[in-house]
Amino acid sequence: ITAFGRSDCPEKAERAFQILERMLVATEKGNMAAQPTTHSYNAVLNACAFVRGDENMRLHAFDIAMKTYDMLKENGTPDHTTYGTLLRICATLIPSSDTKREP
Repeated sequence: ITAFGRSDCPEKAERAFQILERMLVATEKGNMAAQPTTHSYNAVLNACAFVRGDENMRLHAFDIAMKTYDMLKENGTPDHTTYGTLLRICATLIPSSDTKREP
């Protein structure tokens, strides 16, 4: 997951999320070694934070990030890295013209 986050792959958010989903399925099937940690979820969030591309790609990465964060809250415990990465996600993925940016 971390490797995708550091790559130039345009679909890195989607690909990192797919790995996380595979880890969850493997855990459900009894492979406890595949159980995602907070670091696993944070790595997906990091991949989302560094997506480059057009507005649609960035908004898709934002959606993946929010889904990942919700999954982390259900299955684990967010930490300081989680929240710092979420701030970066908001700063880089929400368009400057979006009303969410208004105080």
